[in-house]
Amino acid sequence: MSEPVVGKKFSRDLKKAKTFLQKEDGFPAISLYDHMAEIVTKVLDEQIEDSVNSLEQISLELKRKRFYQTDTNALFEDFPACPAAEEAKTTEHLFVPADNLEEENIEEQEELGTLPPNVMENLHFFEQAGLGLPRLEAFQMYLAIKMLMAESHLQHVRFWGKILGLKNNYYVVEAEFQEGEEPEEEEEVPPDEEAGEPPTEEHLDELGEEEEAPEPPDPRPKFVPPPRPPVEPYGTGANKKVYFVTNGPGSKWIRLPNVTPTEIFVARRIKKMFTGELDNPMLTYPPFPGTEKNYLRAQIARITAGTHISPVGFYQFDEEEEADLGDEESPQSCMENPEFDPIPVRELVAPDLAQWCHHTLHILPQGRCQWWNPSSRGDDEEEAEEEEEEEAHQEPEVGPPLLTPLSEDATMDGMPAWVVRMSSNLSSVHSLAVIRSTLWPGSVAFSDGKRFDNFYIGNGHKFSSANYGPEAPPGRDLCFPPSQDIKHALDPTPEEEAEFLAAQQGEEEEEEGEDEEEEEEEED
Repeated sequence: MSEPVVGKKFSRDLKKAKTFLQKEDGFPAISLYDHMAEIVTKVLDEQIEDSVNSLEQISLELKRKRFYQTDTNALFEDFPACPAAEEAKTTEHLFVPADNLEEENIEEQEELGTLPPNVMENLHFFEQAGLGLPRLEAFQMYLAIKMLMAESHLQHVRFWGKILGLKNNYYVVEAEFQEGEEPEEEEEVPPDEEAGEPPTEEHLDELGEEEEAPEPPDPRPKFVPPPRPPVEPYGTGANKKVYFVTNGPGSKWIRLPNVTPTEIFVARRIKKMFTGELDNPMLTYPPFPGTEKNYLRAQIARITAGTHISPVGFYQFDEEEEADLGDEESPQSCMENPEFDPIPVRELVAPDLAQWCHHTLHILPQGRCQWWNPSSRGDDEEEAEEEEEEEAHQEPEVGPPLLTPLSEDATMDGMPAWVVRMSSNLSSVHSLAVIRSTLWPGSVAFSDGKRFDNFYIGNGHKFSSANYGPEAPPGRDLCFPPSQDIKHALDPTPEEEAEFLAAQQGEEEEEEGEDEEEEEEEED
C-alpha cells in the first residue's frame, strides 16, 4: 500500500521546518535547532526545576559562554603586552619625586659636587658630534642617576657611556664617594693560597711525625708563577673612581669591584664580546681571573686611561704636591684650573692636536698606574737583598706623565690615534670641536672652548689592524725546562723488544713450574 497523502505532506513539511531551524545565523554562527538542543540537554542533565520560567536565563548563559569561547572575538582576546607599556612599568618609579632629594641650595651642591649631572645638555652637544642617546632614554637616565646619588651618597657623578652587549647593554656611571662613605677594602687572597702551591718545608714540619706528607711525583714542575702586583686602593691609580652599571634606566644599579693589575694584564691579551650578564663566566685563554663583571671593569679602566682628554690648561698640578715630589717623579693627580682661559675652536681643531691633553693616568704594562717593584715582596732582609740582586736588571716601567699632549700619542700602522673636526663648517661661531679616538672606536670628546666632556658608546674593544687570534699555550719547556736531571727514555729497537718478550715469557714459565711443584708436595 502507498503512504497516505496526508502523511507525505507532513513529512515534507517537517523536513522543511527542520532545515529552516538548522540554518545558521547570528554571531557566533549557530542554528536555532542546535541552541534549543543545548537548552534541552542542559535541563535534562542538571534536572533544572521550573525550567519554563528560567528558559530565558538558561539561553542567555549558553549564549554568553559560547561568545566568550570564540576565537574570533577581539574584545576578549589576550594580546601580547606592548613593549612601550612594559618599559613604562619598569621606569614608573623614576618619575616619583624622592623625599630625600632637596633641590634647594644649588650653589652649595655645585661646590660639593652632589648636584646630578645635566645629562640632557651634555648629550645635546654629543648629538652635534654624531653620537648620543634618544631624548626619552637620556631623560630616564638622568632620573636613574639622580636616584642612584640619593641611595649611594655619591659626588662628582658623570654619565660615562654605554657598552653594547649581545643580550643586554650596560649603562655606565662614573662617580666618587662622599667623605666618610668610602666602602671597606676587600681582602685580597694571597697568590700562594689561590694558586694552590705545594706546602713548604716549614709546613711539613708542623704536620707531625704521625702524618707523613705525600711525596711529589718525579719529575716535578719547576715553573714558578711571577708575583702578582697588589691592587691599587680606591682613590688612586686605575681605581681613582668608582663605577656603577645597569642594564636599563629602570633596572637596579650595581657597583663594579676594584680592578686588579692581573685583570688588566689578561684583558689586554683576550677579546670577548659582552653578553650583558655580569655573572657570566669568562671562558678564554689565557684564563681570565673573574667573571664578566671583572672584565667589564678592566675594559672601562683601559678606555678611561686612553681616551679621557681635555683642553690644555683646563687642569693643572697641585703646587704643594709638585714641591714634595722629586725630580724624577711626576704628579699622580691634577685639579681644575680656576684661571683657565677659553681656547678658540679654530685652535682646538688644529691637526697637530697640541691643544688637547690626557687628564687621566696611563696604565703601565704591569697593570698599575704606579709601578710596583717585585723585589719588595720579601719579608726578611736577607731574602729581599737576594731578590734585589736577582732582579736588579728589571727597570721600572715608565709611562707618559699626566697632562701629556695628544701630539705625542703613538700611531698604529700609520693611522693617527685621533681625528679632529668641527661639528659644522657652515656656522663656525656656534660650532664645536669634535675629536674621536681611532684606537677605541666609539670614544668621542667635544669642546666649545669653555666646556668639554667625554663619552663612549661601543662594544668595549680596542681597534686592531689584524684579525684577532687567541694565544697558543706555552710549551713544555716552561714547566719542565731541559736539564741533566730529567732524561727521556728512548724507544727500544725490534731486537731489544724481542729479547725482552722472550725473557719475560721464560720467567712466567719458571713461575708456573714452581707453582706446580708446590701443589704436588702439598698433595703428598
